[in-house]
Amino acid sequence: MLRLLELVKEKIRGRLKSGLPKVSRRMPPKEAVYTVYVTPFGPVFKDTNGILLPFATRKHVFHDLAPLFYIKGAQEVFLSAKSKYEGKHLVTGIVTVNGKRFPFKAVTDFETIVLNLVRVTGANISLKNPSTIIEYGGWRIYLKMPSIAGGEWELEAAKLLPPPPLASYGALIAVRILTLGLTRIATLIIGEPGAGKTTLLNSLLIEELRLFPSLRTVIVETVPELFVPPNLRRYVSRHVAKDGDIGRALKNAIKYSRPDALFVGEIRAGDIDFVEAGRSGIPTISTMHSPNAMLALHAIAMHARTRLGPTVSLGDIADYIKCFIEVRKVYADAIKRGVIAGISLSDGKRLRYIYRRGRVCPDSKFLDLLSSYDTVIALSIEALYDYIKRSISVLNESSEVSALKPF
Repeated sequence: MLRLLELVKEKIRGRLKSGLPKVSRRMPPKEAVYTVYVTPFGPVFKDTNGILLPFATRKHVFHDLAPLFYIKGAQEVFLSAKSKYEGKHLVTGIVTVNGKRFPFKAVTDFETIVLNLVRVTGANISLKNPSTIIEYGGWRIYLKMPSIAGGEWELEAAKLLPPPPLASYGALIAVRILTLGLTRIATLIIGEPGAGKTTLLNSLLIEELRLFPSLRTVIVETVPELFVPPNLRRYVSRHVAKDGDIGRALKNAIKYSRPDALFVGEIRAGDIDFVEAGRSGIPTISTMHSPNAMLALHAIAMHARTRLGPTVSLGDIADYIKCFIEVRKVYADAIKRGVIAGISLSDGKRLRYIYRRGRVCPDSKFLDLLSSYDTVIALSIEALYDYIKRSISVLNESSEVSALKPF
């Protein structure tokens, strides 16, 4: 017993070689000039060239890169791990913080970071499957092996945040978008990658669930992206087309889930089944990469001709996809996403804008364009529009409405 006590005392005094490992004191990068961010996992310094230098002071899956993911306001992290030297990688990239992008660099063992991510998430990445999409710590991460990324590891991460309230796009615009989302037509949100299309779709989904929780709402996605608050999850049915076959998932959703409203995460021009879903009379809304409505119609029509015959015209597609919402990403001092540039409706002959760059058509014109369609609610278009107006607190004499210019 006395011998055991002596061993404990010696371990405490650090005399035993087999005792606790010594803690090595790591020094910040030599290039660090001053601290720009302080995070729970360490500071982020800046050098004389304006390059950020993350420095972890606590263990984390991302090693020295961890502070980048905990900067307040961090939205995106894009990085590549260059060739090894001294057993480590030079990692360089860009981090987006509150809409502004900053370059960064760090020296760390990136392959160990990959192994950590695989261990904690169960990600399937190998020579046979050289890329994978995972979620970790509130981030969606796209990881690519050097074999498909130009000889370097690449990681692209986007912060998963609850979408803004639909009214943040403008109360009157929110009322019209929600009215369109409850009308028995198909709506397509279009814009360039990163414009905020899915964010707008998610805001519409949550507002619809909040006002009409009794609706049978069905979500179809290839990758789960749409956020549903836990208190509203019981009202939603989700279909994830992991094989990438959005058409089959759409058919199953319509046939078996019996939706009152259908939200499709993202489609490509070749996903003609979305047009079929719009023909079914279910309020259907999705997103697509396209700079404007006419190019979207041309792309969809081109693919439709290969399946349905050469006689398919733009008007045929516009008969089923009635509404187009154009979303933009604007560069100024900071990146602003989700800027609604236009909302157009097809009247059977051409697309007519109900909103375009700060100009809005009168309520009477908007309701007239929708007058031949029913809503999924037991209300007329006019009654539904008035109800949503009261719910989102839009008054005809409000400052926002008066700021919008008529066509």
